[in-house]
Amino acid sequence: MRAWVRAEGPECDNFDEICCRFFGTATGVLNEYKEFGLTDQQYLLLFNFRTEFELFANENDYPEEFIDTRKWIKITEMAKEMLKSFNYGKC
Repeated sequence: MRAWVRAEGPECDNFDEICCRFFGTATGVLNEYKEFGLTDQQYLLLFNFRTEFELFANENDYPEEFIDTRKWIKITEMAKEMLKSFNYGKC
């Protein structure tokens, strides 16, 4: 919220840039998931998250309009579940 809505901080990414990078990377990983060492569960979580996030991003452009909505909360909860399956942040 700090970077996207109030434009505070050194970050220069906006929501569209984040989406483009994520979808490009996620699609590549999903297409070659065995080569990336993903388990079937990780694949499904990433696939489902990417699908839901893409639907959300196609309907929403401005973080200040969606940052406090139930739909965004659902997206962030799905992201947390997916990252947990990758043990992200536990290194």
